[in-house]
Amino acid sequence: MIFEAECDEIRDEIAKRLILNESERRRDKRAKNDQRNYRPPHTMFESKFSSSPSRRTVSESSTDDSKASSTTDNEDLLEQACTAMEGLSLHHHHHNTAMTSGAYQCIYRSIVTKHLRYQGPVFIMGSSVRLGSPYGLHFFEPRYRVLISEVMQRWPVSARRGERIHPLLPGIYPPTSHIVVDDDIKSSILNLLENKESLLNEYHMPTFIHAHRNLQANNPAAIVQVQICAIAPNGSADVLLKPIAYIKIEKIWERESGTGGLYEARGIRMSEEESTRYESWCEQGSYGSGDGRGRRLQLPIP
Repeated sequence: MIFEAECDEIRDEIAKRLILNESERRRDKRAKNDQRNYRPPHTMFESKFSSSPSRRTVSESSTDDSKASSTTDNEDLLEQACTAMEGLSLHHHHHNTAMTSGAYQCIYRSIVTKHLRYQGPVFIMGSSVRLGSPYGLHFFEPRYRVLISEVMQRWPVSARRGERIHPLLPGIYPPTSHIVVDDDIKSSILNLLENKESLLNEYHMPTFIHAHRNLQANNPAAIVQVQICAIAPNGSADVLLKPIAYIKIEKIWERESGTGGLYEARGIRMSEEESTRYESWCEQGSYGSGDGRGRRLQLPIP
């Protein structure tokens, strides 16, 4: 919540400064003699990002992130999230309540829908995966050509040609060549990227679901992140993937016609403890050789 609110403040300020610059350019065009005496008004960016005892700013909150674990308890974080939620509500016009209880409900809803649950297209192939261990695949089936095209469509062309894939924050990063921002905004963006690296790498990189076991409800599957992607002219692709989380599948459905039978699924993320138990269970499969007792004695998927 806090991160999204910080991003929105920067986007708003970039947009406002673009309007100010355009107004200034038109004013200069009409009256060049007034240029020397013109002073731009106090901007929203300066008021929001200046030091204030009643508000944590983007630069302050970014700088303080490394100290949050020792100086901020859960109640403080919750209050910050409520404040951020109210700002997001005004920005997006989704929620009109200013009550704290309403903010709590919005926070809960957002956490469940954006973080606990995950929904995406599904690649189906039985294999052994482990969190944090990259592996490569070649996509050639029509449905998986559609999958990788959809997953990568928001990223720059360079990311689809085998070059490094960077986290994507629309309107902030990567910067567009036709927008020139001031040094103070650049500094805030840099702080945001540096101090929120874990969030960026988990929630702002291209991902999809790899059903490495049978695709059915309550079975585990992996959320995989695209590390490298080289899409050929015919749509086939060579990709390097890294599993970042496990989910338990809740719902599966086949996508509309024209996707070659591509499936979509939704699931609940496993906790760290559940993921560790599941990987331990998977490793028992290697003991299934010999007399077979290892495989026969396996318990149901934890």
